[in-house]
Amino acid sequence: MGFRIMINEYIDQIIQGDCLEVMQNIPGNSVDITFADPPFNLNKKYNGYEDNKEFNIYLEWCKQWIYEMVRITKPT
Repeated sequence: MGFRIMINEYIDQIIQGDCLEVMQNIPGNSVDITFADPPFNLNKKYNGYEDNKEFNIYLEWCKQWIYEMVRITKPT
């Protein structure tokens, strides 16, 4: 029952937060589709995000959110 209550908190909602923190709270294999539009580390100006990270730091961050996207997305 707790699983459904948690999932219902996310249905039809806009969720603002750190993608890693939010996705880590979502059960595995529970989302039908995921979509990513991350900053691409091209030194663009954003409010609240620095888009000029060292390549290895950026790559590690990408590995983390991609892992979480795959983990929460249903195999179907």
